[in-house]
Amino acid sequence: MNKFKLLVATLLLSASMAYADNTDIVHNWTSEQASKAIKALADTYNAQGGEWQESTFEDNAKSAQAAKTRVIGGKPPAALMVIMGGTAREWHENGMLADLNDIAERDNWADLYPKGVLDSVTNDGDVIGIPLIVEVVNFMYSNEDVLKDAGITSKPKTWQEFIDGLDKIKAKGYIPLALGGDTWQMGLVYDHVALSVGGTDLYQGIIDADADTLSSADTLEIFNRLQVLRDNYMDVGRHGRAFPDTLSLVVAGDAAYNFMGGWGAGFFKDKQPEQWACTITPWNNVSLSIVEGLIAIDGGDADVQSRVAKAAIDKPTIAKLTKEKGALPALAGMSKDDLGTCSQEAVTFLETSTATGHWNGEDAARKAVLKDVLGAFFEKDMSAEDGQQLLIDKMGSL
Repeated sequence: MNKFKLLVATLLLSASMAYADNTDIVHNWTSEQASKAIKALADTYNAQGGEWQESTFEDNAKSAQAAKTRVIGGKPPAALMVIMGGTAREWHENGMLADLNDIAERDNWADLYPKGVLDSVTNDGDVIGIPLIVEVVNFMYSNEDVLKDAGITSKPKTWQEFIDGLDKIKAKGYIPLALGGDTWQMGLVYDHVALSVGGTDLYQGIIDADADTLSSADTLEIFNRLQVLRDNYMDVGRHGRAFPDTLSLVVAGDAAYNFMGGWGAGFFKDKQPEQWACTITPWNNVSLSIVEGLIAIDGGDADVQSRVAKAAIDKPTIAKLTKEKGALPALAGMSKDDLGTCSQEAVTFLETSTATGHWNGEDAARKAVLKDVLGAFFEKDMSAEDGQQLLIDKMGSL
């Protein structure tokens, strides 16, 4: 047996030994606040007569890979937490998902979820996911005490105002912009920078791998601005740093800003309201969002899948879940009063802004390329020109 076959056999054996049945939920909601959010769903599931079982991983990619390994090994989980879009469609088109159409009809999902949410969990006419939350991804978190010490009294309305403020913060000895070592964290910085250069057409054109957009002066300018941030306003400790440690720098007053989704709000729970702020990208009237939820795996326990879907339409459960997670509810008709501070900010912003999908809900291969390119750009200190060319080459090879 060659080494590759031996490795595959070992992985499959490990999967079958580690998991005795097909009743667990695989997810990556492992931070303090996210754990509280998933517990709200688990508590309702248990109250309905189930026995919640879960397998947890540190990020979406690792949880999805573990679930795939188990499917190949004949030991599928009941469900997997994913960002709806390209990943869920890929699972569906490869025949790895259970049919949720009957459940959706049974519980009248057409009346429970907004059309846009229901569309996000539908592929080729089939309902393929259980929506839980809508995440607004492009928040800018700030430590207001740090900003005050640096003489900054208002939010930047333009990119140049933001850069001018970073210079003041740096002069005071703080980290201007905290970043970690995950490529998805780099992707969130990219979001704000891309929106400083152009609007939704530029943003979507890049993730769609449009050749003219990729080779444009605007895309080069995105990399120019990323280079300015990387080389002047980030600390050397960012390499390999996880997002909780990164955001904690802002909470502790060591850094001024961090770009993170709504889930970051829970880290500020011990701070007074005047000591921190969350602001959707202030230099562009655009919100970037994703729908996150569960896909039911083919071969997973059907009773578990049905119970989870039933728990996910319980409004008190989703109210608690979204408040802990710092997200918006996927269910329609929820009270704004049940939302956290940043989620209320998002609702207000959405009333007058343009909303578009985030790259993390797009085609799995293209979003992987974007993260890989950003990882290389930040970790290898590439020039803006080299970063753009790498993006062109990798997107063009798909």
